[in-house]
Amino acid sequence: MKIKDLLGILLFCVVLRAACTLLIVSRYPENEYHLDLIFQAGTEILFILLCKLLMKISFQEIKNIVGHAIGIKEVVLAMAVGVILILFTLGENGIEALIVAQFNPQKVFEIWNFRTTAGEVYPLFSLNVLSFLAVSCLVAPICEELFFRGFLLRALLEKKSLHSALIINCSIFTILHFSHEYYVSTFVFSLFLCCAYLITKSIVFCGVAHSTFNFLALMQNYSLNKYFVRSIDDVASLSSWTLEISSFVASSLVISYLFFRFMKNCDAALRWKE
Repeated sequence: MKIKDLLGILLFCVVLRAACTLLIVSRYPENEYHLDLIFQAGTEILFILLCKLLMKISFQEIKNIVGHAIGIKEVVLAMAVGVILILFTLGENGIEALIVAQFNPQKVFEIWNFRTTAGEVYPLFSLNVLSFLAVSCLVAPICEELFFRGFLLRALLEKKSLHSALIINCSIFTILHFSHEYYVSTFVFSLFLCCAYLITKSIVFCGVAHSTFNFLALMQNYSLNKYFVRSIDDVASLSSWTLEISSFVASSLVISYLFFRFMKNCDAALRWKE
């Protein structure tokens, strides 16, 4: 697989998605939520299909890239990875918000969507939430893991060193998630799942971790809506962010340990066909 072809297909789908979003906002604002979800799912699936068709990737190659199925223990471990990564993200969120609040507390509300009163949310089992779950916890994890941890990472490793391949892959993943405020944790998320794929040789493992992360992020926004209710004094107070700082420190230690353990044994992890 050629890197430039993969990136060309990805760029085409990103531009297509942006054009669709602009069209929806300008022409169909009353149906913006559901139409945007439909186009998001469509473009996620499209770029996998384009990769297969235009680059003539056989089903056997895709099967080899996806790797083996995982058992109950691996599923639980993958879900634990998702939990660790969401804790890291929440920790980054809290630390950055605390730092910014020391200079401009109001800016915290603008950047991270905190508010002084509880916001309106859809019921957990409403069509809006369930459709979002279907896209963010099923379609997106499968397509993104197959592309980034499967197609792109393998293509990079054929031409680049392990370190360069990881940095390029994770940087592209982070740039494409520009709408999020959590750039450090997005990079770490991608890096951790790249390492997980090289160790487990299973896209399914990475997909479960990705899906768990997205599900917990959704629960944070919908079910745990009170998390975002803060006063001006709260955001500037160190004691208000104790939980976030603690989760950041704990998850950072776990992630660092596992990452350095992987790098120590990276040669074995790169034996694709074992």
